[in-house]
Amino acid sequence: MLSRKLGSIFLFLVFLVTPVTAQVVDIAVPDAGVRGYGVVRLSNDGLTATFDINVARCGNQFIGGFSLIEDTTANAWGNIVVCKQVKWLEIKGNTAVVTGIGYWNRMEAEIRLEVLDSLAGDYLHIVAKPLGPLTIIYDHQGGVIKGDITVFGNTSCAFAKGYGLIKLHYGGIGRFDFHAATNPLGCQGTIKYAEYSPLSTNSSLRPSVCIDVPMVQFLRVDGRKAVLQGLGAINGRKAKVTVTVEDNIRTNSDAVFAIPDFFQIEAVPFDGSREYRASGKLASGDIIVGLLGKIP
Repeated sequence: MLSRKLGSIFLFLVFLVTPVTAQVVDIAVPDAGVRGYGVVRLSNDGLTATFDINVARCGNQFIGGFSLIEDTTANAWGNIVVCKQVKWLEIKGNTAVVTGIGYWNRMEAEIRLEVLDSLAGDYLHIVAKPLGPLTIIYDHQGGVIKGDITVFGNTSCAFAKGYGLIKLHYGGIGRFDFHAATNPLGCQGTIKYAEYSPLSTNSSLRPSVCIDVPMVQFLRVDGRKAVLQGLGAINGRKAKVTVTVEDNIRTNSDAVFAIPDFFQIEAVPFDGSREYRASGKLASGDIIVGLLGKIP
């Protein structure tokens, strides 16, 4: 009995010790990819379909896959396209192209997916070609009506920054200062805004509206337009804040032909009190939107 207990104790100690080195696993960090989930309206025939995309590039390796499942109707079964093995991923700005091998319904097929990540509306295009003797092709595309597609990569890290004044419609003045930039871990930045009465010429006086976002949590850049979002406060009340800006090009050195930059801010308090919104062309200051390392 004693020898059996000693043997059990020995095996227990071995179990505790040996797995320590066996569970050390290198976790690959994606340097580019495309993710998304939602519903797309297929422009070919007006059907809708649910899509799920999770593809990444880790060095020279491609991981993940994607699927598209048409919504069924009373007269027909919906098509199903699934990519289980990614062969290639190419990213240019806010667009991505993924190719791989998978299935169109029960037929093994080559599959190509093209997506656009845009503030104006995400878009996808999917093509499936059976590997067998069949010559038919599944080719559908459309705009995303629910959900979101995100294209990311270290070559498309972006930034937006600006400061200045806007003249409000009733004669008031809005003063803003913000900056935000993306990085491999997400986004960072701050937003500060204050509204002053048109009767106040001294900026040291207390503003009627004060908005502060200590940490920007979202930044999306589309050309020279950018959207920033974060949790902050408006006059001390917690709120969700969204800033939309446009970095317009000055087409001529003469100020008569200059196109002013644009700034808009929205604050939605969590306590259900009245929302705040202000916007306008810059009366002074500057806004810059672009890719990191490449200032327009």
